[in-house]
Amino acid sequence: MAVELRREGEAVDTLALMDSYVANGADQGPESLTVSELLHGLGLDLEAVAGEELTYERAVDLLDDAFGQKTGLTPRHLERISAGFTNSSRIMNNFRPQVFDGDLLFFTAAGSASTGEHSPEEWRDSVTGGIREVKIECEHNQMIEPEVLAVVGPVLEDYLGTQGLAVRAAGSG
Repeated sequence: MAVELRREGEAVDTLALMDSYVANGADQGPESLTVSELLHGLGLDLEAVAGEELTYERAVDLLDDAFGQKTGLTPRHLERISAGFTNSSRIMNNFRPQVFDGDLLFFTAAGSASTGEHSPEEWRDSVTGGIREVKIECEHNQMIEPEVLAVVGPVLEDYLGTQGLAVRAAGSG
């Protein structure tokens, strides 16, 4: 997106990513989600149902129980979420980024099970500048939760302030 915006004449001074990696063909992830993987991704603790074969119907019950009320979700809703994941995975696996002429600020979900399998350096061929990694103690699916954003926001604000000073200094000389 940053490269496309620049191509259209827009200024893009900062490229920041949140725990997102380029698929390399070998690491394509699951073709689809199991019901257990879907529920885990939605933040449910599944210890109480370990070993149980989960259906979408049972998943709705577990979600309702977890929230202490009827969520309004149906098995069909969960099937659609799973289908969306499958489609997103297909798109992600076929995406090949263009080169961004600048730096990358990368927020890593340091609490994810896949931590250590990936590195922001996977973007090296797609950025010409430096890569600054900021590790956040959370799982990938928690990256947009308010308590995580409360950590990300000030880091991003500081980074943008520093970048703004650098841009102004470069323009004044």
